[in-house]
Amino acid sequence: KIDEIFEYDLENTPEELDRFCAECSFVFHLAGVNRPKDAAEFMAGNFGFTDTLLKKLQEAGLLLRRRNPQDERVVQVLLTEKGRALRQMAVGIPQRVGACMNLQREEAEKLYTLLYRILGDRESGE
Repeated sequence: KIDEIFEYDLENTPEELDRFCAECSFVFHLAGVNRPKDAAEFMAGNFGFTDTLLKKLQEAGLLLRRRNPQDERVVQVLLTEKGRALRQMAVGIPQRVGACMNLQREEAEKLYTLLYRILGDRESGE
């Protein structure tokens, strides 16, 4: 059962992100601006947030980050025991959400396409 959905965007406070990461059972992170028109727009919405989110999840004891010994430019993200337990609990969430929709696969795909078209039209001012 899903009791609450936390949505975090540019208008939220860092304190809210702390609370969301401490209380969450599942994280779905959409990096960047939805359907950016150019790289600058993507970076405006995305710059640094993935790192911030990973720090918060690390503080909540869900993951560890370490440099790859073969290539120090690469950061490895590893789940802790607490993170692995949460992952096991979250594995079935997409299927459970899908089951609540009472849609055939083709209908769900069409809905997905239509929603993204609507979002694109809204963002472009049409």
